[in-house]
Amino acid sequence: MTRGVWATLAVLIMLAKLGKYRVKSELGRGAMGVVYLAEDPRLGRLVALKTMSSSVVDDAELPERFYREAQSAGKLHHPNIVTIYDIDEADGVPFIAMEFLEGETLEKIINSRRDLPILKKLDIVIQVCKGLGYAHQHGIVHRDVKCGNIVVKNDGIVKVVDFGIARVMQSAAMTRAGMVMGTPMYMAPEHVKGLAVDHRADLFSIGVILYEILTYRNPFMAPDMSAILYKIASEDPAPLSSLLPRCPPELEAVVRHALEKDKEKRYQSGEDFAFDLMRIADAFKRDMFEVYVDEGRRSFEEGDFEQAKESLKKVLEIDSNHNIALHLLAKVKEQMLVVQNRRRIEEIVPEARDFLDSGQYDEAIRLLDEILSLDPDHAEAKESRQKAWEARARKSKASQHMENAGNLAEKGDLPATKAQLEEVLALDPQHTSAHALMGWVSRELAEQERQRNVRKYIAAARTRSEAKDYVRALELLEKARLLDPLNNELESLTRMVSSDQEKEE
Repeated sequence: MTRGVWATLAVLIMLAKLGKYRVKSELGRGAMGVVYLAEDPRLGRLVALKTMSSSVVDDAELPERFYREAQSAGKLHHPNIVTIYDIDEADGVPFIAMEFLEGETLEKIINSRRDLPILKKLDIVIQVCKGLGYAHQHGIVHRDVKCGNIVVKNDGIVKVVDFGIARVMQSAAMTRAGMVMGTPMYMAPEHVKGLAVDHRADLFSIGVILYEILTYRNPFMAPDMSAILYKIASEDPAPLSSLLPRCPPELEAVVRHALEKDKEKRYQSGEDFAFDLMRIADAFKRDMFEVYVDEGRRSFEEGDFEQAKESLKKVLEIDSNHNIALHLLAKVKEQMLVVQNRRRIEEIVPEARDFLDSGQYDEAIRLLDEILSLDPDHAEAKESRQKAWEARARKSKASQHMENAGNLAEKGDLPATKAQLEEVLALDPQHTSAHALMGWVSRELAEQERQRNVRKYIAAARTRSEAKDYVRALELLEKARLLDPLNNELESLTRMVSSDQEKEE
């Protein structure tokens, strides 16, 4: 039987399927069997599959307990109790499909000695009390309440898991004489003594958990099993105040009440236990509110806005509607925004100046607009933005005139080109391209003027020569030669006029 079960289970896992569920990975192992992460393909949701080990299957009574676990826990629908979806069997392997919890056990949290706020610790135990209180109301005792069977989900919701040895109270007589079920350090005294166990044993276990989560120390820690059981049955744990110097007396009283040896003197319901813890938590909240609000106000007045924000957030994490904290936090955020804006302005003002000085007006205006969006009354930004707009407008006009000058120069209309360049330089006296083109245009215009004068003197000289005024003609030709010494026409005309003059004489 044993080999057959394990062989079947091995094949199932190898095929990554158990019943209708697709197995993804192993989550853990316990006394009852192996727990796997799987997916329900019909609903597309993740589930935890708890299977029975071969030792459980081989025991005639334990499979019955396994199914009873699912039947009893499956009737429980509470936010602080793990939800049972299904119970089934695949090729001789019984399994339970339950809610997959993303989080970590309280045992892991305590072992890591994580620095949790006391309110968070109280909230965890309050949720455990509520979950188990609900189970007790429905006639179910867990019987193995311990830190390892409490999961704190990532969203802060606490779930009680593994009702693997839970009992329906009416069928408690089925327990075999002398059989001990549970984890020793969390057992109630009556459980240790082999007496009748009811829901108040679970409440004792919660008391142990409360003590342990507050101090990170089990109240009945001892070197061996017999010493642990003796302490549970006969000794009171060290006072909570000896381990927590600032422990309020009310909390010490709650722990002491939960750990009463006599179950008749102990808490009688999870609701009563949770109620007392909630009263203490409320008192802690009020004290914390006063401390953190005062700290936040003081930090705000001192200009330490980050610290003020952190202090006030601690209040709002507990009470998101705390009016004073909300109002003060709004003022803190407003001042933080002012500081942030001031720093940003100080950062980009030099950049805006550089862009403005280098003529990159679009970039300068973009930064100046950002400054004014952060501080509408920033005087330098206002003035610089006006200058940038005007300079950009001048630059745009200059660019248009420069384009016109280029087109006119290509057509050979140098006077019009010069006029456009004068417009450019009036707008931008340092315009390099305009100066360069203006130099070329001026030289071309001067050359044209020189050639016109040369032609004028030549024409006048011909007229005077025809009138036999050779002296005046030669004077005009000399003026032309001064303007164009290399002109061949002048040389030829001068010789002709001189020859005619000689003939005349």
